[in-house]
Amino acid sequence: YHYYPGKEALLFDILDSYLRELRDRICGLRFSDEDPEEQLRVIVTELLLAYDGADAEHAVQLNAMETLPKQRQEVLRSYQRDLVRFVRSRIQDLLPDHASGDKALLRSLTMSVFALVNWHYRWDGAADSRSRKNYANLICDIFVGGISRFQRQAARVVLDELANEADGVRQGLRGHRPNRSLVY
Repeated sequence: YHYYPGKEALLFDILDSYLRELRDRICGLRFSDEDPEEQLRVIVTELLLAYDGADAEHAVQLNAMETLPKQRQEVLRSYQRDLVRFVRSRIQDLLPDHASGDKALLRSLTMSVFALVNWHYRWDGAADSRSRKNYANLICDIFVGGISRFQRQAARVVLDELANEADGVRQGLRGHRPNRSLVY
């Protein structure tokens, strides 16, 4: 502590190191699979593993970041935004086309994943790596299961549109007699 000019500098250094290393660890992941679901599983697992032993840093981030000057908060938030963008891009790739452009939905889904991950330390902070991996899979199973509902809804919308078009064509053909004078 005596190496720092004050508590603010110490607090910033703790959070800067923690968030920068977390961002680099997660955003630096390389995937062996092109499947966005598998990529999301890797990311969520790696986040939970990265949080192992970092409960104090995590609590400081949640409770004390606001005490720093705005300029320093902005540095730390830039690391957080990088993480959010990285996760959001995988979630966007999982969504059906009709939903992937919905910014409000995408934000809600992304923040929901982070909520499930970020609060894990409060109720199971002593979890070992196996428990963390199992929980990561549970999060992704719930999440991907919900996204499959969007895909089913999209399929129903397309089928309904096709049925409506077919009805319109049938109605247009009623009373229409083919021209039998044409020779083929």
